[in-house]
Amino acid sequence: MFAVQDGAILLDVRSRTEFEMGHLPGAVWVPVAEVADRIEELASLDTPIIVYCLSGHRSDSAVRTLRDAGVGDVHDLGSIMRWPSR
Repeated sequence: MFAVQDGAILLDVRSRTEFEMGHLPGAVWVPVAEVADRIEELASLDTPIIVYCLSGHRSDSAVRTLRDAGVGDVHDLGSIMRWPSR
């Protein structure tokens, strides 16, 4: 799925509790409410970003926030359950 093996960042935008209960291997945690405040940090990663949450609503919001801020290589996985290994 996408190019995670090639260096894409998995961005988990769920709550701390959800993240601590389990997340995709190597995922970076930034709650959806903090995405707008951390745009520069995320944009500076200079690599594709794949965003996910539990149902797809928060990931959609985070992707729109990132794209509106000019972060170009952003993909919405939606639900964590869409990840092939789950």
